[in-house]
Amino acid sequence: ELLELNGAKLINMLLPNVKFSSFKEIIEINGVNFVRNIFLILKIMDFIPKIKFTCLNNKEYLQHLFSVGVTANLIVDFIDADFFKKDTPDVYFLSGMVHDLGRVIFELVCPLEFKKAIDLSKKEHINLFKAEKDIIGLDHTELAVWLSEKFYLSYDIRQAIRRHHDPFASMPAFRNIVCLIHVADYISHYKDLGASGDPCKPLIYQDALSEIGLEPKD
Repeated sequence: ELLELNGAKLINMLLPNVKFSSFKEIIEINGVNFVRNIFLILKIMDFIPKIKFTCLNNKEYLQHLFSVGVTANLIVDFIDADFFKKDTPDVYFLSGMVHDLGRVIFELVCPLEFKKAIDLSKKEHINLFKAEKDIIGLDHTELAVWLSEKFYLSYDIRQAIRRHHDPFASMPAFRNIVCLIHVADYISHYKDLGASGDPCKPLIYQDALSEIGLEPKD
């Protein structure tokens, strides 16, 4: 159960081959950012089930965020590429957990407009982020980036949030992590691992696969 995941279990999931004897040792080995990222992941998992959603399903939405984070790390492990070794697994997991977080703000601030965007997405068969832009004037990625700045998330995570629907609009220096979340999000949708609220499944950029060392047959 996702709700039973605590800090120790999460760290063990992300770093299964590393054992820590104290909180101090965790900070010394992985740094303060690692601890902060773990804290944020746990806060998201604690907060979302408590929200009274109008349009989204709490459990399915949280499952989607979680599955994108898990899938991102599974891809990183599968590829075993040097360009993903510069960050620890918490960075990729957190990127997955926050990529769609802007929709929570829509639910809290403008649920009626968000419902109209969902209805437009269904009617016109367009992805929800496009309908959000048409109805509300901005999409969930823009809101999530604003939120990520408040929590001082690293710029690579912000780029993954902002450009996961359009990875080749990202800055070249951060394209690997953006493509990673783009692909993980696609897999999560097509495997029906939770629900992001989007009535339409996303398209995948084939070049995003090759950008991170994958092929369609993988």
